[in-house]
Amino acid sequence: MILIVDDSTDFLGTATAFLSSCGYLVLAARDIPGATELIHRIGTEIEVVLIDLTLGKESGFELIRLINSMDVGPPMIAFSATSSPPVLESAVLFGAQETLQKPVDDSWQTAIERVRRRTAG
Repeated sequence: MILIVDDSTDFLGTATAFLSSCGYLVLAARDIPGATELIHRIGTEIEVVLIDLTLGKESGFELIRLINSMDVGPPMIAFSATSSPPVLESAVLFGAQETLQKPVDDSWQTAIERVRRRTAG
């Protein structure tokens, strides 16, 4: 199960459709409270969380920090449409395992599978 967090309803629809077509069960949240509620409710069934670094007035970095503070937080992939490479790289320093650029494409499936393999082994 994949959780994607983005404040854009349009992007969530596009990303959910693409990732579902790749065979993933996808959950979506538009903000930090929605994402953390899903993580607490569903727990370890969430294999990877995809987090937009710009969540309207909120920051994806804050969500990365919150997930890292959980006893058993799922692995994370940070993404952005506008962030420069240094900003994306800083997401890894905060605790994301991978980074991606929007729009969603085949590289997203590749990154998800890399993270799933790392955490399964």
